[in-house]
Amino acid sequence: MTLLPLAALFPESGFGVPLALVLAGLILIGAEFLLPGAIVGTLGALLGLVGLALAASHGLGEFLALAAIFVTGIGVELLVFRRLVPDLAARLGIANPTVDTGAAVPGAGAFAALVGREGVALTALSPTGSVEVAGRRVEATSADGFLDKGTTVTVADTLPGGVLVRRAR
Repeated sequence: MTLLPLAALFPESGFGVPLALVLAGLILIGAEFLLPGAIVGTLGALLGLVGLALAASHGLGEFLALAAIFVTGIGVELLVFRRLVPDLAARLGIANPTVDTGAAVPGAGAFAALVGREGVALTALSPTGSVEVAGRRVEATSADGFLDKGTTVTVADTLPGGVLVRRAR
């Protein structure tokens, strides 16, 4: 699939090649949301920038028009792929799902439900140790420095592999 026939739309100005490059760049950037890696999106960004550079050689008006198309296109792609259909790649079966179930170090999101809950230090926190919150044993880091075993704590935030706790007030 090539977009270079767009050059025929603007034969006297030569504006079709920059337009084709910007549109091809937007297509590749959109494909980046579905394909793993950063190569396709990087290539799309480079094509878009080359298209903008070529448009600048045709004049300020052409450059501004293509810059508006490029920025608007990226904004629309972000809206569509990140907000409206965030699970599109998974539904198409091309996603690389990552879950941290059983991972050696669970991600911070695994502990989000514990924020604001109270628990008890199972070990001394100096400043790290273990706490029990909502019936779960969790690795914790104390934001208040050293805490003795048995101290009542409140989960203040999540960390990769555990939670950040403070002495309960």
